[in-house]
Amino acid sequence: MAKKKQKERFGKIINHPSAKLIVRELNKGTGVRALEKMLIELYPGNKEYHLTYATLHKFRKEHLDIEGEALKVIKEVEKDNQEKKEIQKEHARVKKISTYKDKLKKHLANI
Repeated sequence: MAKKKQKERFGKIINHPSAKLIVRELNKGTGVRALEKMLIELYPGNKEYHLTYATLHKFRKEHLDIEGEALKVIKEVEKDNQEKKEIQKEHARVKKISTYKDKLKKHLANI
């Protein structure tokens, strides 16, 4: 019975065309206000697919059971992952620079 009420209550999210995206972003720790804006940008002319941050927050808290300390940990891990990706991108850019390649060749020649 509780599951049925939950489905009815969050039907707008569960039946949303971007439901998988919404759940993935909430599990990743994306903020509910950022997700609200994302949905407005994805569906600018269709208010039926817009969800308020309050609805998203209730869904995350009650349906996904993510709140408090767990949410904080998820956000920290996601931030760390994002920083690692940025560092990897920067390393890849540096390795493509010709002066870096020249310095590396000189250094390897001296070994």
